[in-house]
Amino acid sequence: MNVTQNGSSVSATWSGDQIAWSGNMTATVSGASLDGQLSFRGVAADGTVCNGNGTVSGSVSATAIALSGANGIVGGSCPASLPTAIHIDLHR
Repeated sequence: MNVTQNGSSVSATWSGDQIAWSGNMTATVSGASLDGQLSFRGVAADGTVCNGNGTVSGSVSATAIALSGANGIVGGSCPASLPTAIHIDLHR
């Protein structure tokens, strides 16, 4: 995950290293909290491209970001199961 902050706005791109998942994140920082949206793009075994979005929130400090999203990824029809929860820990 590559994260960029400009004032209170945070943007990121991410991709999986073992599976073909990728996406973006946009978020807003307020004090030590971060709230935003995570996009998901994955390719199922049959080649179908699956897309979705999830809401994330968590804490942020000068050296770490901890995000979670209890509802996982919500998206259109996909022959594979979309992620049912999100948990991301980043350390500088």
